[in-house]
Amino acid sequence: MKKEYLNKKVEVRFTPADLQRLKDLSKSANMSVSRYIRTACFNKKVEALFTNEERTFFRNLSNIGNNINQISKTLNSQIKDSTIEFRLKNSLDHLDYYIRKLLIENDSKDH
Repeated sequence: MKKEYLNKKVEVRFTPADLQRLKDLSKSANMSVSRYIRTACFNKKVEALFTNEERTFFRNLSNIGNNINQISKTLNSQIKDSTIEFRLKNSLDHLDYYIRKLLIENDSKDH
């Protein structure tokens, strides 16, 4: 089956108030305005992809991963710094905390 791409545009006009309402609704559903319109248009139930808490959680995981990458790059360049070990341990502790939190939340949802 050939993959279809979203490459066709439709122009829609809104009042400023309606456009703001649409933006607010799409934001509360954690969707782009385009995706929100497509979902609503085809009578699908509009649900948020992720809760704000989940989005914060993923952002924190991403930040931890970035920190670990920066630390690894520094360690690989053989620059010795007493703060690097502390930053690495701190990042790993944060990563461990978020992984445990995710596992506990998923375990409680399954029961």
